[in-house]
Amino acid sequence: MQCFSWNLPILSKLLLSSGHTWRTLRLYLSCSPYSYICCVPDCNIGRFGQNCSNVCPRNCQNGLCDRITGACLSWCNQGLFGENCTEACSINCRSQICDRITGDCVSCTERFAGLKCQ
Repeated sequence: MQCFSWNLPILSKLLLSSGHTWRTLRLYLSCSPYSYICCVPDCNIGRFGQNCSNVCPRNCQNGLCDRITGACLSWCNQGLFGENCTEACSINCRSQICDRITGDCVSCTERFAGLKCQ
């Protein structure tokens, strides 16, 4: 956590020009001409949690996960689905590709049909 103490106009310029993204900002205003703000830096890609000490699940495509919860943000690696990409698509899904949320197959291999290609 970083804390800055300046008058508010200077403080806002500093934060906007720092080149960082901030996960949490806490602004402490006082009656004096100076206030201060404490900032918790955002995690690097592939990390999440308090102090960014956790690694995103390896089943998340490109290692992208929510920087607070660790839930996968975009797609799962091929053949997987679910919030943390821990469930396997049906083996009858063509190329093992299924919907990231529901697990429904995009298309089926020969002789199989239906959402789960059964």
